[in-house]
Amino acid sequence: MFKATIAAVLISASAASAGVNDVVAEYRAEIEQLLAEHDAWLSYNNAPPTLAQAFEAAGIGQSMNYVPAWGSSMYLDWSVLRDLYGGTAHRLGDWRVAVQFHGYDEDMVIALLDTGMARLRAVHAQVPGWFRDDIANYVERAQWLDLKFSVECCGGLHEYYGHMADNAFADSNSPSYGYVASITTIPPVPSDNQGTYDWPADLDATTGQLLDRVLEEGGDAALGQALGLARTLLELDPSPSTQEFLSFLDLLAELDAFSRDPVGPILDHVEALPNGSLRDALLELARDGMLDRVGHLAPLLAAQATTPEGRSAALVALTEEARRVSMLRDDLSDPISPASGPTRAISGLAAASGILNAAASGDVDAEEYEAIVNNLAGTLPGPVSPTAPFAGPFGAVAAQAGQTASAFDLAGQALDGINDAIDGDPTGLDRAQAAANALEQALDPRVFVSNMADGFVDGVVGNIPFARSILGWISEG
Repeated sequence: MFKATIAAVLISASAASAGVNDVVAEYRAEIEQLLAEHDAWLSYNNAPPTLAQAFEAAGIGQSMNYVPAWGSSMYLDWSVLRDLYGGTAHRLGDWRVAVQFHGYDEDMVIALLDTGMARLRAVHAQVPGWFRDDIANYVERAQWLDLKFSVECCGGLHEYYGHMADNAFADSNSPSYGYVASITTIPPVPSDNQGTYDWPADLDATTGQLLDRVLEEGGDAALGQALGLARTLLELDPSPSTQEFLSFLDLLAELDAFSRDPVGPILDHVEALPNGSLRDALLELARDGMLDRVGHLAPLLAAQATTPEGRSAALVALTEEARRVSMLRDDLSDPISPASGPTRAISGLAAASGILNAAASGDVDAEEYEAIVNNLAGTLPGPVSPTAPFAGPFGAVAAQAGQTASAFDLAGQALDGINDAIDGDPTGLDRAQAAANALEQALDPRVFVSNMADGFVDGVVGNIPFARSILGWISEG
């Protein structure tokens, strides 16, 4: 980041204006190009066809009728984000005037504009991921509504499918677009046209205040929105410590999603139901959720296996889970959405295999495990990358070693109980309920934060803007 003070100095306006004029013209043309990239699939005319294509690929039926309205909603979200680009273009012009008529140093202003455009590009690069996640959630909502339309109104199964459709966005990874549009990419010219501007300290203060607004106004979704916005803001800083903290934020976002969509209450509801289609559907949903947790925990468990003994213990646990999931292959070949629990379980196991292979474990058990994972990956329409999502066990995860192993074991127990209940074993549900409830407590993001290693907090978090406030808010929530 450029660290300097933009000061008003007395220089010739005619000598200063040519260079900054060229830079501003170049950057304004670039902004138009950036907008065109996303307008090509998110504009008023293009968003509905983009969504329709995704619906057609997913085999959506009656819910295709929602494409015009939902596509328009996608466009409105994009139109909110466009304000960030327009605001950046406006500030470019303001600083050109500041150089031309108020004597600001041209080189310093150009450096400021360079940094601001880098920030805009960093946000711009995240936009496709947000809207792809939105599209996946729209597809999931449409799939549940198609199921709702396929059953008679207005029984339990009809209501259940409607409830699932209403909650399709519960695990959204997209931040609040209005907050993102409020990010300052280029600071304003001082109001007196001759003051100083400390870069980037003032900008960091502005983004910190933006995060505080999310935490204060977000209600039940505050943590998820704060994590999404914090991730967006921190992507503007390419330093290694920030990138490590971003991995940790991803971890917390998953834990937050689990806490907002627990499996335990589903099993509690199943207990009160007679045998029938609704009970079967809820058990399948519970199994999907537990597989999602298996996929989350598997690479964490492998990442903590830093000794030969630890790798051996991890292999035993992961191999057993791989065999368990292998028996569900017929159910895994056609998940309701690409981000479903079954797919995540396979991806997590494959990632765990990659971590253990990277640790140079060459015994027969490791080869057997890898074969099982590869066999599972073959059930998917596309290849599963074995790349480990965490290059190294950062301090926060290392501090969780015992808890992660316990949580992974609980996930296996819950999955066993759910499978037995699906097969008609009357004791399976009780076992699944007990394990699921204990697992939810182990995955509580507040518990995770409270168990972090001091070395991680002091060595990484202390050097990252507003990181301590994020973790403090989580642990107190």
